[in-house]
Amino acid sequence: MKSLKFKLSLVTNVIAIIALIILGVVGFLFTKNALFKTIENTEINALKVSKTEMENFRAKNLSSLQKLSEDILELPYEKLNSQEALLANIGDMFKSYKRSANLLAVYIGLPNGNNIVSDIESEKHGKSLRINGKDNGYNATTREWYQGAKRINSIYVQPYYIDPVSNETVFTYSRALYKDGKFIGILAIDASLTMLQKTFEI
Repeated sequence: MKSLKFKLSLVTNVIAIIALIILGVVGFLFTKNALFKTIENTEINALKVSKTEMENFRAKNLSSLQKLSEDILELPYEKLNSQEALLANIGDMFKSYKRSANLLAVYIGLPNGNNIVSDIESEKHGKSLRINGKDNGYNATTREWYQGAKRINSIYVQPYYIDPVSNETVFTYSRALYKDGKFIGILAIDASLTMLQKTFEI
């Protein structure tokens, strides 16, 4: 009789142990799948946020360039038709846009190859603008941002590259400016990759 009870007890315990093992395995698999699903959803949401931030960054820069070009073209042609006229009339505008839109540089490439720039170098010398041109071995008309915007006659976005002045990675947005049917130059802005990165740190 004792032997029968012992055997029944043993069988019961073995069944209980097997049941616990099965429950443990099922619970582990359920938890593992739930964890994987949570991680997957987190990654998908992070990608969606990244995509949105990049689209916002691009849209903001396109809008800044568009508004700046409209403001410049509101000036009469005689205030835009030469390097001297531009230097006398766009300095405050460039400086204001650079600061308000957190841009690294705002500039206009002229047909003569000179570049009228508002950037960290102009600020170092206490000026709104500086000329970057032949004296520095620079020719704006050979640059991708200039040629691309002139070719498509629309906003051109140059893929990121290292800016030699600031040593920062930048995106350049540029477009051709025409006033009264006459070509003025190529307006461009440099947006720093650092500014894009900061949006992910907030």
